[in-house]
Amino acid sequence: MLQIVRDRARVHRTAEVFTPPWLVDEMLMALFRADPALFHHEHKTFLEPSCGDGNFLVRILHFKIHLNRHRLRDKAVPMADILGSIFGIDLMPDNVQVARHRLLEVVAAHRKCSVEWARAEFGHIVDRNVACGSALEWDFDRWCPKGSETAPVFPERPEIAPPRAPLDPDRLLAQAARASAKDRGKRPRLPAAPRNAVGFAVKPATVYFAPQMELRP
Repeated sequence: MLQIVRDRARVHRTAEVFTPPWLVDEMLMALFRADPALFHHEHKTFLEPSCGDGNFLVRILHFKIHLNRHRLRDKAVPMADILGSIFGIDLMPDNVQVARHRLLEVVAAHRKCSVEWARAEFGHIVDRNVACGSALEWDFDRWCPKGSETAPVFPERPEIAPPRAPLDPDRLLAQAARASAKDRGKRPRLPAAPRNAVGFAVKPATVYFAPQMELRP
């Protein structure tokens, strides 16, 4: 979804403007550089309180899958844990449906399966985690509207132990690139920067997260 607006009448009515993908990528890369563990640990959670059609949610999922693909391949980390760590809320029902579908498309691309299969396997997670409502009237502890008598049940999450040594973001990105190459049976190669990539210095172990970049499943 590259549009930042659906139509001007809708913008006038709801003040809805989506964050452009290139800006999403810059913000996530800055966050990753500050604390790589946020993306590397499958139980670290993300919340987008005005998620729109999922620009932030989708890129976070891409990023977490890319950095953990070797652990996913070895079944050391369940996909359900990574997908279950991403939350979003939006006022518009159509945005919520699109965001849920886009998350399942990412899972389907990684698993090399149909979106229908991904929905059958993981649909209950995105339906629970991407909610329709107002963040100003939301009970985040119970993950339901304030005053609601019912709340979804979440599986217990293990306590997150701090890493023994600081995580090196460039090393994590290089490991992810090697795991990706191993999956394809080719020599390890980091993704090349797209022509219109912005905001990142050229370094040997830097992955560019730009709108045109495709993180191969």
